Amino acid sequence: MSSSYEVMKFSSHYKDQHISEEEVKQAMDWERKNIFSKFGELFRTHPLTYKRIEKLYKLDSQLYK
Repeated sequence: MSSSYEVMKFSSHYKDQHISEEEVKQAMDWERKNIFSKFGELFRTHPLTYKRIEKLYKLDSQLYK
């Protein structure tokens, strides 16, 4: 799925720019399980989004125990 397609498809759904924690977790699970994401990571300059989010959650829990 191309990013332009995703933007067109989901822009109206997230018009208020609110994404629930459950939606974030579902997106992370999809990216974690998607073989194309893993393959594409070889050509990226940054880790996959779910990996970055997991690190932010971990950092948050360490800072605000």
